[in-house]
Amino acid sequence: MSYRQAAIQGGCRIVPAIPWATLGVSPASKDLIGIDVALNNFYVAGTRANKLFWNSTTDTDYNDPALFGTGQLLAGAAKPQTQAPVFTPVADSYTSAQSIHITSATPGATIRYITTESTLSATNGTTYTAPFTLSATMQVNAFATFAGDLDSPLVTADCTIDIPAVTAAPALAPAGGAYASSARVTLSGATAGAVIRYTTDGWTPSETDSEVQIGRKVTT
Repeated sequence: MSYRQAAIQGGCRIVPAIPWATLGVSPASKDLIGIDVALNNFYVAGTRANKLFWNSTTDTDYNDPALFGTGQLLAGAAKPQTQAPVFTPVADSYTSAQSIHITSATPGATIRYITTESTLSATNGTTYTAPFTLSATMQVNAFATFAGDLDSPLVTADCTIDIPAVTAAPALAPAGGAYASSARVTLSGATAGAVIRYTTDGWTPSETDSEVQIGRKVTT
């Protein structure tokens, strides 16, 4: 018999795959079967720290089906649902490019996402393997899957990326240097409508210093 296990909040989920055909059994809904689950905890190989049984109270229960618990087969039993993806950072407005992380609380879940308006599906979209960067306003859609579980709900995150434009640095003509007399310095810049603030005493300009429109001359 094979099985699949995964850690979940508060414990562990085990999904067995019973080879009914190999056992020569044709199972039906509401059939009763003998079943037990034992957990061996080894801190060091060959050294048992503790052992936990679901039903039995003896270490040799696998040799005596009479010690098993009883399970009932249920046709169409509800499947667990994969936990929905979580985006980090959350959907919001940002003034810089963002590195998008997507996680699911279901260990081992596969997350698929898409950043277009196309329909997201198991075949359309990208499998998430590492954070990706959003540098423009975009909607991200994602869902998570796990073998044997129901797919998670679709989650949508609207991320607005509004990166402020950078005012071009001003240019001075003539360039700095030694002059025998006063000079008329032209202040120019590539950003239309920008206001240039300047000082002539060596201090860094601030919002309260003198200002001049682009293309105007200053005598120093």
